[in-house]
Amino acid sequence: MRSGNLPALLAHLRIVVRTSALALAALLVAGAAPAGAMSTFFAQNIEPDPTPAYASPAAAEAAFIGMLGGASDTEDFEGFMDGDHGPLNLFQGGAVTGVLSDSVDDGGTVRMAVLDDAGNRGFPISTDHFWKNETTSDMTNELFRVTFSEEVLSFGFYATAWSTQSTVGATALVLELIPDGGGGSTFISIDHNQAGDLEGSIFYFGVIADAPFIAAALRNSTEINPGDRIGFDDFTVAIVPEPSTGLLLSAGLLGLAAIGRRRVRLA
Repeated sequence: MRSGNLPALLAHLRIVVRTSALALAALLVAGAAPAGAMSTFFAQNIEPDPTPAYASPAAAEAAFIGMLGGASDTEDFEGFMDGDHGPLNLFQGGAVTGVLSDSVDDGGTVRMAVLDDAGNRGFPISTDHFWKNETTSDMTNELFRVTFSEEVLSFGFYATAWSTQSTVGATALVLELIPDGGGGSTFISIDHNQAGDLEGSIFYFGVIADAPFIAAALRNSTEINPGDRIGFDDFTVAIVPEPSTGLLLSAGLLGLAAIGRRRVRLA
């Protein structure tokens, strides 16, 4: 090879690198979730057994937490005593903290499975303790509200033994995501089974929102046959989901392509 052809060869190689990088980056970006879209994660296990396996809800939880890139905190209520009422300080020591409250007259309470072991009144997911409340005839009552120390984008939780002490269709849960300053809330109807007599059943619900929120509140959307006692456990929160590996690599490759383009123009 004569040295006189070297500049032309280098220019050709830069064009090849640039084209390959752009093509790979385009494939990675095409495979990523659209920016700004809300994502929900839900699965339920309908069981008559008060101590069921719950592989599907656990898989939904794993998928939800996996999308958060390891930047989440989970409250399992094991640091509280049986009978503790709200307000409760959650996620202590985490990147974001929260205060749990409710607006039911008798009030929700932390329960311990050994003392309140009934598949038709709620039960824990992690070890012994869980949050328990019951539906009322007032649709504005909150079974729980978690107010965070700063705006977040993600929240998830387990529910157990819903629709066990109410008639068919009487329990229809809705999660409200409340922005800082109030107004413009997002309401999400959870697509859980409403058949009734769901003793021992479990669902997991998680959301990665398209806009930040400062609180999440769960309500029952009907006034039919109140008094359904429901258990809640393993509340998970994340401030901002970590960007996926694919998006990070895409950004790096696009940067590489841009550098290659500048070098070609300078050659």
